[in-house]
Amino acid sequence: MAKGTPSPTEFMLILFALLRRFTMCLRRLLFPVNSLNPSSEQKAQVSLAEINGGYLPRMNSVFRHLEQGLSRNPNGWAVICLHQNAHHLSDILEPPKCKKCLTNGNSEDTSVPGPKGCLAVTYEQLDRTAQKLAAGLVLAHARPGASTLLMLIPNGVEYALLTWCCVLLRITYVCVDPDIVSVSGYRGLKDIMRSVRPSIVVTVGVTQAAALDIAIEDLNLAPPIRVSLDDDLPKGWRSPRDLIIGGSSPGAAIDTSKLREAAAHDDPNRINSIIFTSGTSGTPKGCPLRVASMCQILESQSWLVNESNSARALQAAHNSRGIAAFQTLQTWKAGGAVMMIAKSCDIQEMTQALRHRAPTFIAVSPSMALAIRAEMTRDPFTADSVKTVQVGGEAVTIGAMEECSALFPSAKVCVNHGMTEGGGSFYWSFFDTPLDQIPRFGELCPIGAVAPGSAVRIWSTSTRRVVQRGEVGELHIRGGSLLRQYMGGRSPGSFHDDDCGHWLVTGDTAMIDQDGLVSILGRSKDMIVSCAAIIVPVAIETVIQKYLGGAQAAILSVRHPTRGQMPVAIVKEYARRTGPEIMMHVTTVLGQTYLLAGVVSLKQLGLTDFPRNGSGKVAKPELEAALQKRFGSSVPKID
Repeated sequence: MAKGTPSPTEFMLILFALLRRFTMCLRRLLFPVNSLNPSSEQKAQVSLAEINGGYLPRMNSVFRHLEQGLSRNPNGWAVICLHQNAHHLSDILEPPKCKKCLTNGNSEDTSVPGPKGCLAVTYEQLDRTAQKLAAGLVLAHARPGASTLLMLIPNGVEYALLTWCCVLLRITYVCVDPDIVSVSGYRGLKDIMRSVRPSIVVTVGVTQAAALDIAIEDLNLAPPIRVSLDDDLPKGWRSPRDLIIGGSSPGAAIDTSKLREAAAHDDPNRINSIIFTSGTSGTPKGCPLRVASMCQILESQSWLVNESNSARALQAAHNSRGIAAFQTLQTWKAGGAVMMIAKSCDIQEMTQALRHRAPTFIAVSPSMALAIRAEMTRDPFTADSVKTVQVGGEAVTIGAMEECSALFPSAKVCVNHGMTEGGGSFYWSFFDTPLDQIPRFGELCPIGAVAPGSAVRIWSTSTRRVVQRGEVGELHIRGGSLLRQYMGGRSPGSFHDDDCGHWLVTGDTAMIDQDGLVSILGRSKDMIVSCAAIIVPVAIETVIQKYLGGAQAAILSVRHPTRGQMPVAIVKEYARRTGPEIMMHVTTVLGQTYLLAGVVSLKQLGLTDFPRNGSGKVAKPELEAALQKRFGSSVPKID
């Protein structure tokens, strides 16, 4: 690259800034105001916590986005499965066309040797094999543009093939954790089957296949195409190998040019995929994302995953998680390689990948970063292959950013906000800003500025109006990247329509400052309502973690006889401090409103580590159950 030429990330940020400036100029031309003598009404409008990010052009075909990566890097790696044998599916995956020109993910990074001892598939291999799989599904009576495919499979090449195939056939795909049968039982699976009504089901494991068979019969569903990854196939099931071989036969040939042409001119309102929420606040809700929504996410997030950092993008989360679904397509759009591990967000597997596989992109939560640091401390090494670190999933502090910067010394660290309901509503403009100069709310980092294509406001639930900048309220977002409603019309209160459009009520407590930066302070349901004020748990957690030298803390709420709800701190370890010292430090920094009811260590609760959900976040319901079991309804005593 010539000296002075902006990187793809810098180019996208410049483009976003120009788009916003163009939108502002257009507004001034169409709706002129007297800037010399603004009225009080105009001043009030400027200070309101509501921002429109402006116009974002987009393509309305997910397949056209994937074709960008295919055409850019046909002989480069598209998928690297660290847990699958190098010869897995070798009988149906054609050998790479051009071994000599094979790269390591994209043309930006060829300094690291290709993957050895694991399965790696090029874009040409992925595309050609997915076409055969598509032909096999059509032969089995799948309907392009109309069928729905339900996957209950682990991360691996099969997930990659099915995803590419679904985009090509314009089939709605739904990814669900195969452990749902053992975790939530048959009822959870049956609820999903009832809402999705799939025409194709793909699973692994005899238990999952049997549960699906029973659900199909109980719900009286039309018999779907049944696909199993097992070698020993249950009766009535077939393997991906069978479909691919069947799709390779002369009688199954389909007109691929027409198929690709149809995929390139997809219906923007067709449901591209359905992702289910984690269900931590109740039953999982289905989030149907339209083709237009996914395309906007891919356009809006081009600053995050691009040609410069996608050579080996580590996808740690299971494919049923929103972050995994988005990252897979973003990486392929950039022509990079999706690098997958076996277990979702497994810290040891992630650390081993960092040690031996040189990933160039990684997404972590602050708690995951702490756990990775602990692993790296036991057997030190330098993770200098990482070029970009995405931090999110929970509140991000300056300390967490510093932690990630130290763990990944060659990386640029950013905060990125995402939801199962959609994403791409914010962008990070501080890649070249020293960490100590990033604006913050207390110790909390902002999630960024409002991205083109989205609008954001902070809403007062008591006055039913937009608050002023600098005030705290409920975060509302609207834009083309978001779902229109949950499946079955569930949780209608999560959406609000007015003259401006269709808003998603996120359930987050947030603030917009005078410069237009948005900060999320936590989930509204997690706020602690005492007799004195509303207490923000993450504010206490960050103060305690800094005081204890980085040792993790979590804040729960307990009932107090006179104060209403009070915060109690759960710490991993006391780090040579005492409970009273921790309590005094919190009130010194945050004031008497933040007086703790007590401090409890994990050891006192009979735990060795914080329980976590599938996204690596601290599972507070499990922590609350342990606290209740140990102390009952009384306020914990301080040791």
